[in-house]
Amino acid sequence: GLKIMPQYIANDITAYMDDFRITGKPSYKIDFASEQMEKFTLFHQEVSQFTFWNGIWILENGQLSGSTCDRGEAYTGSYDLKNFSFTGTLIPKTGTEHRLMTRVQGAIRSYAIGLSNDHKLVLEKNNNGFTTLSEIDYPWEYNMHYTFEIVCDGATISVMAMDGKTLINYTDQDQPWLHGCIGAGVREGSRCHYTDFSIKSFD
Repeated sequence: GLKIMPQYIANDITAYMDDFRITGKPSYKIDFASEQMEKFTLFHQEVSQFTFWNGIWILENGQLSGSTCDRGEAYTGSYDLKNFSFTGTLIPKTGTEHRLMTRVQGAIRSYAIGLSNDHKLVLEKNNNGFTTLSEIDYPWEYNMHYTFEIVCDGATISVMAMDGKTLINYTDQDQPWLHGCIGAGVREGSRCHYTDFSIKSFD
């Protein structure tokens, strides 16, 4: 047999896969106080269970912190997730654009829900550029916790407060995105913290 001497065993192992599958209905919670920074190289690190597109995403005092000078997003979950509820808590720190992302299919296709300029709560669609689908007045403040439940059911997206009140209910009839992962987003020089995400599939 092959004998490997201890001095030749590396701390890291690299493996290559042709393909893999994720099955079952997800039902789990991510508490950012339990996550960690994964350091790949001196200059490349990511929050565990997440990947990101642009922006600075780190853990700060047990919370996910996202900041950017233009636009940044961080993603988690399965790309082919279809019908589900997604609950997230965000804390706006600076700037005006603080988002929870859903049905993310990359940097050019997604829906974004969150706090916006002029004290608005918005639902936006990203189709290689963001368009506002629905908005309501929502008097948010910096450093306050805001928890929203987002239900994605077919082409309909509903946003609810934690008291069960429906804040936005919108059916996208223009080539809706019907699957994708979840995440967080900031734009226009904003910084936002997130305390936890939970997701439950009902598809």
